[in-house]
Amino acid sequence: MSQETTPETPQERQSKIEHHRERALQNQHRYQGQRYPADRQAPIRYDVGNRVLIRALGDNRRPFAARWRGPYRIAAIARENTYWVDVHGEASKFHVDNIRQVPRPQNPPR
Repeated sequence: MSQETTPETPQERQSKIEHHRERALQNQHRYQGQRYPADRQAPIRYDVGNRVLIRALGDNRRPFAARWRGPYRIAAIARENTYWVDVHGEASKFHVDNIRQVPRPQNPPR
């Protein structure tokens, strides 16, 4: 009992290849859309003189250690995502991921 198959024509084969290529591109775009969403948050920018907190690096071993220190002032802008922060009279460079704006008091003192 042998089934005879008709050989593919070059046009049919090319059509199948194009179909698989289109599906692969669709899957690739869908996957990239999940990993890299277009509605990413705009990077935070600071000006010279802004008051900021800096991430307390290296103190994470203590269970109740503060995660942020400050407030300190931005001394200068080094690059697009790095800033010079005046820490106790000495300028230190920090990446924007390690800087947070000082929160405003919710209930100002009277």
